[in-house]
Amino acid sequence: MSRRGELAELVSRGLALAEDERQLFLEGDFDDLETMTQKKSEFLDELAARASRVRADDEERQALSQLIRHSQRNEQIMAAARSGFRAARRRVESILATRKGAVAYDENGNEITSRADSMGKTSRA
Repeated sequence: MSRRGELAELVSRGLALAEDERQLFLEGDFDDLETMTQKKSEFLDELAARASRVRADDEERQALSQLIRHSQRNEQIMAAARSGFRAARRRVESILATRKGAVAYDENGNEITSRADSMGKTSRA
């Protein structure tokens, strides 16, 4: 296979991986992300090994730039997913804290529990 053909095939595989990863994120299929991470790692190792032999012309640079843009797009999706998970975790923690009842402290800094808290009952709206 020619040098140009090798790079085109490699970029094509990279774009396919990026699209597969994007679909996993958008569909919320986080169980398969570990497998995808392994595939990406193997791909990046291969890309790095071949990159040292490649003297890219303008067309090849464009293809590599497209691969970089797709990877950056997926990074943004991943960051949004992480942010969403953090927000959900904070919300769940807030709900659990509310269920425990109000926390107050006396002048000595000791926690004061309400009668309902000591009975294991808290009111619910």
